[in-house]
Amino acid sequence: MGAILEIRIPLGKGRRGASTIGRLSNVLSFAGLSPIPRYYFHVLGDVPAHDLIGHECENDKDAERHGKLLARDVGTDKPDMVREGNYISVTDENGAERLRIPLRSMSA
Repeated sequence: MGAILEIRIPLGKGRRGASTIGRLSNVLSFAGLSPIPRYYFHVLGDVPAHDLIGHECENDKDAERHGKLLARDVGTDKPDMVREGNYISVTDENGAERLRIPLRSMSA
């Protein structure tokens, strides 16, 4: 029978604004387990929209692929948003920006 790992982490914001998900990720990493990283895809520019839920991606390259799909979807659905200064900002669980992906349209 396998070992049981019990982790108790208080909910909400911790020290320095660390999220519960971020703290859990740190605990799992310390325990030798590899959680799938969560990335956030914010639309920034004229009409900002912040991603509060995020999306699990295997790595930065996977997050870039997902971000490019979002940039294309937003640009195709809202072609007036496709202009310099409007982009998808991809951040990691700690809020560090990893990528900036300009909005683009399938019809352009």
